[in-house]
Amino acid sequence: MARRYDPERRTRIIDAALTVIAADGIAGLSHRTVAAEADVPLGSTTYHFASLDELLVAALRRCNENFVQALRSSG
Repeated sequence: MARRYDPERRTRIIDAALTVIAADGIAGLSHRTVAAEADVPLGSTTYHFASLDELLVAALRRCNENFVQALRSSG
């Protein structure tokens, strides 16, 4: 079976990580909880992020980017 290309998967994983952190804190973050939240196979989280530290950095970057964008749009 051919693997489907999903360009949005990495983004969904990062968004799911932020959701997990908001609900359960950083202590609740795991590849398994993020995969379940993003509705992706567990292997997808480890494919895009070899470690939880990499995933956490990506999630915090996204959070920071969203914050900066909100500040800029508020005037």
